[in-house]
Parts: sequence; C-alpha cells; structure tokens
Amino acid sequence: DVFYSYELRETVDGMQGALLVGTWKPDLIILDIRMPNMNGVEFLRMLRENPNTADVKVIVASAHLSPEVLEEVEQLDVDIVLEKPVRLAKLVAAVQKLVDLKRSC
Repeated sequence: DVFYSYELRETVDGMQGALLVGTWKPDLIILDIRMPNMNGVEFLRMLRENPNTADVKVIVASAHLSPEVLEEVEQLDVDIVLEKPVRLAKLVAAVQKLVDLKRSC
C-alpha cells in the first residue's frame, strides 16, 4: 500500500491566512475568492509580492469567477482555477498535478 503524508492547515479568513503563510510556508494553497477581512485577490497579491511566498503553488476554487476576477487571478500567476462546486476527484487531481506528495509507510 502507498500512503501519502502531508500537513494541512486551515484558516477562516484571508487575514488569518496571510498570518499563517508568514510563519509557515506551504507548498500549496487552495484559495477562495470571497473571504472575509481580505479577499482572495488581495491575498494573492500579498502572496506574490513577498519574495518568500512568490513561488507557492495556488489553486483557486470559487463560485465567484466573473471574467474580471478571472483576469485578475491569471495576472497573479494562479496555477489552477476550479469553479465551485468542485468534485473531490478533480480537486485531488489538481493537487497531485502541482505537489509531489511524499510517500510514507
């Protein structure tokens, strides 16, 4: 059997996400556009402007993807955009595409 080991952290809003990223550099962020305190576009801009987090992989999964928002997130170098509702298999495939999950026994 193959098991994958990863650490998952979750926040309730964009501001907490920004604080968490400041202390823990993730390999991947799954981000919604509509969040309290700091929306997803603001969060992405902050992420990309910081040299320590500029290369973090990002999946945007959102039900709020107007053409204007799509243009903004594409300019901020998002790796994958998924429109909600997202099937679990599609999300898993997106994560596997972007991150080399480490095997553990």
